[in-house]
Amino acid sequence: MPSPSRESSSVDDEPEGSSEILQRVPREQGFAVRTAMEGTEALAEAKPLDLKAILLDVMMPNLGGLEILERIAANQSGRRRHPR
Repeated sequence: MPSPSRESSSVDDEPEGSSEILQRVPREQGFAVRTAMEGTEALAEAKPLDLKAILLDVMMPNLGGLEILERIAANQSGRRRHPR
């Protein structure tokens, strides 16, 4: 089983498309893969994790991929400034 530090996330609002292919390679490399169907779900899944990789669709319902990355980056930099 992959270690928790090797998390990856895949977000695709059209899962019948390339979702299986996009998940296969990280799994083969030992990553635990999580999936989400839309932007707010992806953000909620990603916030508590120390992700090593994330695959996002740029145009998704609710939040697009670039906005998700900006929010994850802001969350990560906030954690570094205020360690618990």
